Amino acid sequence: MTDAGERGNAAAVRRAPRWMKIALVVSVALNLLALGVVARAAYHLRHQIGTTEPDSRGFQAFVGRLPADRRDEVRALIEPRRGEVRELRRSLREARDTVRDLFVAETFDTAAFRAAHTRMIEVEARLREKSQSIFPDIAEKLGVEDRRRLADWRERRERWRERWRHRREPAE
Repeated sequence: MTDAGERGNAAAVRRAPRWMKIALVVSVALNLLALGVVARAAYHLRHQIGTTEPDSRGFQAFVGRLPADRRDEVRALIEPRRGEVRELRRSLREARDTVRDLFVAETFDTAAFRAAHTRMIEVEARLREKSQSIFPDIAEKLGVEDRRRLADWRERRERWRERWRHRREPAE
């Protein structure tokens, strides 16, 4: 009777099916891949995560850190120009799309591409002029310390752009 009982227990021990082992390995691999993606993103954004520096966001964040009276004055200067700048940005996106479409077209039309490219450059220049022309007016409203902080902020933004620009360019 003991012999039969031992055989019964041996038959009751089952092994996991092969597909379950494969599924487990695939699941672990996918989890490691997801962990790698999160770690890479955290590494690249390590200087921005949790920072309260004004350069961690755009110009509006810098303006938000000004004293209330100056903040309201600067926002009053910016607000009337927003519509024009928004429209110029939309025009620039359209011009870039047109240039790209002409560039990758099956038959390349040099004259059309040249005209579209010239228009894109003109829209970029108008946008830059419109968005940058406000800085003398803003500087007039700011005190010397605020102007120094604005200059430092713009310099840090430019260094940040330069640092990230080389990472987007392909290695030769």
